[in-house]
Amino acid sequence: FMLTRKSLEILGFSCDELISIFKILAAILKLGNLNFVPITNIDGTEGCEISNDYGENFLQGLHNY
Repeated sequence: FMLTRKSLEILGFSCDELISIFKILAAILKLGNLNFVPITNIDGTEGCEISNDYGENFLQGLHNY
């Protein structure tokens, strides 16, 4: 982590930019914990929904990123 952070600082990223990068990265990594299951939408098209409780908590907390 520190090596990555130092490398980004050397490239000229500001502290605010680093925080934004790591927030986005954290949100992307959390997406890996979601389980999606296929469903059929009302109009007959294919879709999906989140099948685990973690998904609801993630979506509720997403605004923090």
